Amino acid sequence: MSSSGSATLSIDFIIVGGGISGLSTAYTLCKAGHKVKVFEKMQGVGFPSSGIRVPPNMSKILKKWVGEEELYKTAVLNVATPCIDSEYALPLGCVRLCILLWRTNYVPCYTVNSGNRIGVIPWKPVVMAETGGDYLLMKHEDAYSIVHRLAISAGARIVSGVTVINVVPGSPKPSVILSTGETIYADVIIGADGWNSIVRQVVCGAEGENDHLPKGPAVYAGTVTAEQLKGDPALEHLMSSNEFVIGFGTGMAMCIFPVRANSELSVFLYLPDQYANTLPNNSGEPSDCWYNIVPASSIKVDGLAPCLVQRLVPKMCSVSRLRWRQPKQAKDWVDRSGRIALLGEAAHPFPTGTTYATAACLEDAVVLGTLFSQLSSPQQISTVLHAFHEIRETRCRNLVNTEITNATLTMLPPGPERDARDKALASANVGWDDESAARIEYDRLAEMFGYEAEDAAMQWWVDWGRYTQDELFAEPITPNTTLSVEKFSLDV
Repeated sequence: MSSSGSATLSIDFIIVGGGISGLSTAYTLCKAGHKVKVFEKMQGVGFPSSGIRVPPNMSKILKKWVGEEELYKTAVLNVATPCIDSEYALPLGCVRLCILLWRTNYVPCYTVNSGNRIGVIPWKPVVMAETGGDYLLMKHEDAYSIVHRLAISAGARIVSGVTVINVVPGSPKPSVILSTGETIYADVIIGADGWNSIVRQVVCGAEGENDHLPKGPAVYAGTVTAEQLKGDPALEHLMSSNEFVIGFGTGMAMCIFPVRANSELSVFLYLPDQYANTLPNNSGEPSDCWYNIVPASSIKVDGLAPCLVQRLVPKMCSVSRLRWRQPKQAKDWVDRSGRIALLGEAAHPFPTGTTYATAACLEDAVVLGTLFSQLSSPQQISTVLHAFHEIRETRCRNLVNTEITNATLTMLPPGPERDARDKALASANVGWDDESAARIEYDRLAEMFGYEAEDAAMQWWVDWGRYTQDELFAEPITPNTTLSVEKFSLDV
């Protein structure tokens, strides 16, 4: 069985949401031989954006889609992740740089006072080869442009500037109602419209609402151009070093990394509310939208590292300001009719401004497209959508939990937990023998980075897909029927 061909049966999809998640899914479904319309409320490409991290599980998907040469026209290879104390007490000239094994190709480690390097841990070629990809750094807009071009070239119809105001379950075809008043029908509707999804409300009902979420610091995300850093050697180094810098602080954090082929610097700041200046005609409360643009002057830098934060923040442009939130995961990803489903952050939202959200969206797209590349009967649609949920739920939950843990660790206050964190980071400077901390940590993360979305989907078809064509469907399928591996015992 191969996933390279088109499905025997071609059906109509509507995708609500034209971000990276929706466009990636449009591409894989079109490649699988289906007809896809995407509805996006924003107007086209070109909106302000900051950077995204592209771990190996995502970069190998993009390489397969566009090739390494095309990808590296804008992507930056991440070679190291120094971690520094971003608070006032440790300015840039006298910083504590430690290590995070899980985001580097090699890792420099520096002392607190002298700044001398005390060790380097290389990623051996055989270790990197096991993941099947590279750790890259990109601007969100560049990744968006890639999947936008792919979706259009594959035949997807993308309708921008139109809002889906309602989703109506139906048998045999559900529909969407647009802000224009038009009603559009399809065989399947996919909600790729983010954590505050209108489709999620239809699939999950009141349980799908994401009000009253746990809140954290304000998140500021923007970019600085290479031209703006000229004449400042310390800041110029951030542009040319190919490093993903993480700053730790009490209730605060920062991430700085080069994007767009080292022509821009992406900056993320996670700051308590006392670092926010009051804005004209604004309540001061960060929004839930990346398109809420504020001036860099809205960030108070007093009390932050003078050699880094205070010099870098005023140069930021196109600054988005959001509230850090921890949205709820959807309990159900498929509605009772078996024709409306969720993916991306509509199904498994991530905390604001974290690492694996975009990668998980591309994995979703690959799994769904691969599953539907084998479609041969309308009776399979519901089961295939439930299979998608079954394949992806645990994987995505684990990624979200990793992000929550990482965010907590970066913002610990002084105390035993913070001391233990620093000790653990420092003690990672060891060899790669089978019992070393570095090797143990890599083995845990190899599963995360080495994930093969297409293989996961094809394995389901090998193990269970044939039952969708056999006696399993001799009897009618009731709504929310899930084909689970627990139902069968095979003698092999």
